[in-house]
Amino acid sequence: MSQIRAFLAIDLDDDLKPKIKWANDVFVANKKICGILIENIFSGNKISSSLIGVGLNVNNDLPEELNEIATTMRLQKREICQG
Repeated sequence: MSQIRAFLAIDLDDDLKPKIKWANDVFVANKKICGILIENIFSGNKISSSLIGVGLNVNNDLPEELNEIATTMRLQKREICQG
């Protein structure tokens, strides 16, 4: 569910076209823009709680070695604006 919520938040920007890579990534322009990690805590056979972490690349600088596989919202908006 958290992945879908992250997807919907990115999708609010009409220029970006996010795609879900099930089960924990969101991609824009075939590059990863968001990742979700979930850690479940069990009590016997049942999940008693879950920790959810969401990382969304918004305005950060990417290391050069990630330029081909990752992106940010800032970079995507620049590409859209420059056409």
